[in-house]
Amino acid sequence: MGKYERSEELEKLAAKVIAENEIFSHLSSDDCRIAFQECESTKTNSGKIVYADTERVKDKLKAFLPYDFIITFYADGMELSVEMKERLMYHELKHVGFEPEEKKFSIMWYTFSDTIFIGTKIVCQNVLQTILRNVLSNV
Repeated sequence: MGKYERSEELEKLAAKVIAENEIFSHLSSDDCRIAFQECESTKTNSGKIVYADTERVKDKLKAFLPYDFIITFYADGMELSVEMKERLMYHELKHVGFEPEEKKFSIMWYTFSDTIFIGTKIVCQNVLQTILRNVLSNV
């Protein structure tokens, strides 16, 4: 398990993405508290790289954590370009849903077509980074 640290860089990035995208207007209120952290370790799931994830803070932990959600960028996510981090943050923020009739926030899952936009670019960039690392390590 890696070391986790609060990330001001990710907080600023999220604020930018929220401000630039009207679909996140529900996140600009004080009613939704999101913590941002980075992890120095990599993460995989079923052999695939996990760049970041979003999780809801469980109710029993809210007495200790004053947040509703935690967005974590793992080492591979932190190595992405600024543009790709912005796309990844957009993707993670889309997981924070709001149900207006119940005035409640929840984790939202969405379709493959919504994720292909970011996924294809990250996979391509990851492949290029891996190729470069391999080439440079053999020089």
